[in-house]
Amino acid sequence: MKQTLNVSKNSENLSLALNNAHLTLTDEHAITDRLYELSTQLESIGEILPDKYDKLKDEVDQFYYTLEDAKHQIYDELTNTEFDEQYLNELESRMNLLNSLKRKYGKDITELIIYQEKLELEINKIENYEESTSQLREQINELYQTCIGFRRPII
Repeated sequence: MKQTLNVSKNSENLSLALNNAHLTLTDEHAITDRLYELSTQLESIGEILPDKYDKLKDEVDQFYYTLEDAKHQIYDELTNTEFDEQYLNELESRMNLLNSLKRKYGKDITELIIYQEKLELEINKIENYEESTSQLREQINELYQTCIGFRRPII
């Protein structure tokens, strides 16, 4: 939840950074275009000097494809990043509630969850008090009848 809250708080900055990163990879001076040109030039050199620059060309090609993948990932993230103030407020409210509960009870989140489950069981017992009391009375009555059945007559 902390990471989601942090992303929501910084969604405008995130969007700006993603946009700048995407522009770096797509504008008229894009590094991917320059790498493609370099690969083409290395291919031309390879026709004149076979095998001498093949490894370098392969590395440039690999880097080009890596940056192309990065460009698509950044674009996908950019299109999925939006600022939702209401969602941010809900997250902040939940974090504030959790922090106040941690201070109030002196427990961490895991301990609070266990404590909540314990309280829910207690509430359930209280709410179903009559039903459980009635079941206990029936059991007592059955045991009493069983005991009476074992009674021996005194002669």
